[in-house]
Amino acid sequence: LFLSGKMTRPILELADVARKIAWMDFTSRYTGKREDEIGVLGTSINTISEELSRTITDLKQANEEIKNQMAVQKKFMASVSHEFKTPVALIRGYAEALTIKGDTATSAQIIIREADRLDRLVSDIMAVIKMETHVLPIEVRMQELGPFLAGVASRFETQALEKKAKLRITADPAIEIEIDSDRMTQVMDNLLSNAIRFVPENGKIMIRASKSEQQVRIEVENEGDPIPEEHIANLFTPFYRVDDSRSRKSGGTGLGLAVAKGIVTAHNGTCGVNNTSTGVCFWLEIPMHSDK
Repeated sequence: LFLSGKMTRPILELADVARKIAWMDFTSRYTGKREDEIGVLGTSINTISEELSRTITDLKQANEEIKNQMAVQKKFMASVSHEFKTPVALIRGYAEALTIKGDTATSAQIIIREADRLDRLVSDIMAVIKMETHVLPIEVRMQELGPFLAGVASRFETQALEKKAKLRITADPAIEIEIDSDRMTQVMDNLLSNAIRFVPENGKIMIRASKSEQQVRIEVENEGDPIPEEHIANLFTPFYRVDDSRSRKSGGTGLGLAVAKGIVTAHNGTCGVNNTSTGVCFWLEIPMHSDK
């Protein structure tokens, strides 16, 4: 009888552990110290329980991540739909106006501006896709930085005037830098459109460029409200927006800054943002000479 109990107790314990595993309870373990077949079986059941527990925990975490990604994608699609509809509606409206009234210059200017806005949005989406696949090609060549910045800024003069904002450039005329001008134009477009979006009426937007040893620093600063400190660390994350309602009202998909960071990184550079005494300053630093 004693031997019978000695044999059945560990078997019953194993059966109890196995039953709990079947009910997704992985807290129980076989505690026997036997070194025979029953002991080996108990050790195996404990290992299976631990592995199943880890696997299910990982699956739950992955499921939550998928849910979060789906929520982000839904938000992104809603933002993109909104962003596309606005310029398309404006283009259509002003194109119709061209056929019935004589103010063609103003209407044409607005059509061009909104077409540029659509082009930036499509470029940002394509850049994000390439960044996700770790393929963001750049083709660099030597550029005079002053004329390059002036050319980019000239495309935003009309928008600045609409807000009665002053757009100023301060750049060392001697700076030359190896960059992909198309990609870097995309960076500056995003930084400037962001600055114009949040600069107050009669405010100032400053573009500054300077060099230090083999680095070039470009700053885009706008007067206006500061960015809450708790949001700064996430600003360059794809689809991240400080305030959905504010972004929806003023425009923005949460892609522009992420794209800017990806392009700057492809140039072996860094970028960031900090609040100033009068507003917000986005900056980037890239080597004067590329290794691409």
